[in-house]
Amino acid sequence: MKNGIFYDYGNGQADLIIEKLKEANIMDTIIWIDNTELFELNCKKENRTPLRMPDYDWFDLREAKLKDYQYSGVFNEQMENFYKHFYDFLLKAGREDIKAHANLYRSESSHLYTNSSIFALQNIFFMLCDFFMNMLKSNSIEVIYFNNIPHDGADFVLYLIAKELNIKTVIATPSSIFPNQFFYSFNIEEFGNFDILPEIGLKTPYIIKKESIDKLPYLALNKEFILEDNILDPYIKERFFKQQIKVDFKRLRKSIRRKIKTFFCEQPLNNSLKNIKELCLFVSNAMTYLNFIKYKENLDANTYHDYDLNNKFIYFPLHMQPEATTSAFASVFCDQLLVLEKISNLIPEGWVIYIKEHYPQREYMRDPVFYERLKGIKNVKMLPKMLSSFDLIEKSQFVATITGTVGWEALTVSKNVLVFGRAWYINLPGVFKYNNGFKIKDIINYKIDISELEVRAEEMKSKMGEGIIDCDFKLFVKECNQDENIKVIVESLGKILV
Repeated sequence: MKNGIFYDYGNGQADLIIEKLKEANIMDTIIWIDNTELFELNCKKENRTPLRMPDYDWFDLREAKLKDYQYSGVFNEQMENFYKHFYDFLLKAGREDIKAHANLYRSESSHLYTNSSIFALQNIFFMLCDFFMNMLKSNSIEVIYFNNIPHDGADFVLYLIAKELNIKTVIATPSSIFPNQFFYSFNIEEFGNFDILPEIGLKTPYIIKKESIDKLPYLALNKEFILEDNILDPYIKERFFKQQIKVDFKRLRKSIRRKIKTFFCEQPLNNSLKNIKELCLFVSNAMTYLNFIKYKENLDANTYHDYDLNNKFIYFPLHMQPEATTSAFASVFCDQLLVLEKISNLIPEGWVIYIKEHYPQREYMRDPVFYERLKGIKNVKMLPKMLSSFDLIEKSQFVATITGTVGWEALTVSKNVLVFGRAWYINLPGVFKYNNGFKIKDIINYKIDISELEVRAEEMKSKMGEGIIDCDFKLFVKECNQDENIKVIVESLGKILV
């Protein structure tokens, strides 16, 4: 039985999986990293007592709260070599400033990354490197299981150190398209390349269905908007996200008004530390609100209503950010404008690129300079969010994406896809991976054979693990027995972890 680390993200069933893995003599979890608060909350929802509590909280690790960190020296020889990974770390760690766009005061609960200089982030990176290398060596770790792609910063560092020490890593990733199964890989760079994986499940015939974006369940995480058959009406989706934004910022406006009244009307503004902290947080909230207003203004100003879907166009729906799909699977193409610049150089004269903002996207990574750079790409037009993605897919010459589910939606209607990241469907027919030698004529001339696509999808599914590894995805399944779910997950992991 291998000594292992189990890295989960608060799903509330890690302790059950850990226990069964040990009972089956597959892996003895020496260290379990999880988010304690989320884990306890999910256990409470399941009305059960945890079998065990996490050894480390990934919120603490992510924020470099390393329990009286002391330099161990075990990382010293590799330090210079690890500077090449620093940019990738920044892409993942940088997502943590989403909760404090303009924080003037770093409270106990705010993220250490927030408003840190690049030099502070460099210090955090190397502290984590030394911390994790010491952890792996002193505990004789042989395998690390990640219950999602490393994408938060600290988990990525752990992954890097494991690779440096030649320790086996298993990365599981939940699927919204196949919620009873999960993808896995042994390396981030190999994700989606199912050809190199062994079959761990039965081959069953798979029929490609025409997937309407209105009938896909992956936006159905909000229970009050789930219909009986897990279908979300697009107008309900639009109203829901608008309402969420409205509620959030109505609450923020009330908070700002209350703070103004408190500070400037009801009490003198003295030099007490408490008042200074509260005033800084108040100003930060006000600036967050103003950033959002500016984002909405820029989005509206850059949205075209004079468009023609009969033109020859490429459809590129923007990704929601921050998300693991771009933070972990995109590398430099986490910069979506870089993707658009690449496509702009590829397409013939007279073609356009139609883009559409993601429904729940807010001001993060959409600052005013984003739109200035966007306007500089001559053949790109932002379309209204309410337009049907399904219509845009069908009428496009082809679809471009980094890793988005839109690629799968396109394949189901025999539309080719150009991908820039590690999409799970990257090895399926009709998918073209961008590289410097890519020729647009290749993707235009290719015709998808649905029968071949079905055979390849069948092969892919036989190489996926069984079970729902993320509790949120239980919403996609009408009936889910927890004991049976844990059983099939452990059986799959027994085949993967060998």
